[in-house]
Amino acid sequence: MKKDKKNSYSDYKNRSYSGSDASIFSNQRFEDLINSTDDWFWEIDKHGRYTFASHQVFHILGYKPEEVLGLTPFDLMPRSQAQRLKKTFEPIFSVQQPFRLLQNYNLHKDGHMVCLETSGNPFYDHDKKFMGYRGIDRDITARKKIEKANEDLLLALDQMAEAALVVATDLKIIYVNKAFYELLGYTPEQIIGEPLSLLNPPEEIDDKKVEFTTSVLNEDGSWEGEVYRRKATGELICVYLKATATRDEDGNLTGYIGTYFDLSDIIQANKNLENTLNQTVHAISSTLAKRDPYTFGHQNHVAVIAMGIAKKLNKSEDFIKGLLLGATIHDIGKVNIPTEILNKSGVLNEYEFGLIKDHVISGFDIVNDLSFPWPIAEMVLQHHERYNGSGYPHGRMNGEIILEAKIIGIADTVQAMASHRPYRPALDPQLAIDEIKKNREVLYDPEVSDAFLDLVDSDSGHQLLTAYTSSA
Repeated sequence: MKKDKKNSYSDYKNRSYSGSDASIFSNQRFEDLINSTDDWFWEIDKHGRYTFASHQVFHILGYKPEEVLGLTPFDLMPRSQAQRLKKTFEPIFSVQQPFRLLQNYNLHKDGHMVCLETSGNPFYDHDKKFMGYRGIDRDITARKKIEKANEDLLLALDQMAEAALVVATDLKIIYVNKAFYELLGYTPEQIIGEPLSLLNPPEEIDDKKVEFTTSVLNEDGSWEGEVYRRKATGELICVYLKATATRDEDGNLTGYIGTYFDLSDIIQANKNLENTLNQTVHAISSTLAKRDPYTFGHQNHVAVIAMGIAKKLNKSEDFIKGLLLGATIHDIGKVNIPTEILNKSGVLNEYEFGLIKDHVISGFDIVNDLSFPWPIAEMVLQHHERYNGSGYPHGRMNGEIILEAKIIGIADTVQAMASHRPYRPALDPQLAIDEIKKNREVLYDPEVSDAFLDLVDSDSGHQLLTAYTSSA
């Protein structure tokens, strides 16, 4: 179509209008408005031809304003797009209705595709005669690319075996995949638009929200770890969460994507393993009990004292589980020592004491081939090592001794001193406490020593010491 250039861009700006037209186009306010936006302002006549185009058309489509005058919007579109849009626009045009956010693809002057979002209103002359449309085109090409990328992402998430959800910056859930429904049982109506806290058990609402907003949403862009989630039935399940921040093309935060890996089977397997390990330890310990009842009782009492020390050290539940198992069989190597030596009422000679000292190596050999998730064999081997290197079997010093062995070493010493032995009656528990004080940072680790002394300073700790020493 031949361009009608009788109204150039500069001519159009300088045309004089009366009444409402003058207030819209000819004054400085309108020009300031045009210059303050990246959107393209336009006007078409009653035949659909451009009679005005603001300078933004050059940045959006590569045409100077005067180059589009006389053209119709459809002249700037690919043929298939023009045919589709005509079917949509012609009924609107014929009844002179406003339209909003009409998406359409246009060809840039250099040939690449540009997606525009078009809005327009009809305008009339003083006799209320229809004159055409005035409106705005906004370039949404980048946004459409992001939407397409999100479509691909959501499709990928929907095909994942792991449960996945997308959460906005306000921590409201905006998408969950099929696996999420299957894992947690929420229908779309129940979960979409709801806050993430709906899934959290009550005790985790505050601290987990802090973790998400600080580490995921504001800082390093990712977070992962074990969390509990509430199913639609109210049941809590443990999942491994991996969360990653999402951002727009300008780097602005838009929310995060989280994937949940159900740990239920793993937790059950660990429980089964733990039961098996406990049964194994019990079987080993029972073997010694039949042969040496004193050592059997001694080990159990040492385990209780060691647990008290570990709690004072604020050790984890998992650490304490391993410590209890190790302490329960720390003297298992004595199964290889003749009972007449174990029960001898007199002083041991050098040879006999050498056999006694070998019990840590024998014990290590017994448990070393068993697969424990804790260093049980090293607890057995090292519990007679001492802080200054004077212990046995290898004379290890502070940094070479594992913490569990340091704890068992103190609990073992205290329990043995304050309990009846074949060669002497039980000593006053205070003498055992004084032994730890005297040799703090000499034979015994200072931190573990302080934890023990703090334990026995309390009423419950003193009762524990009394109950699990002289009664052995």
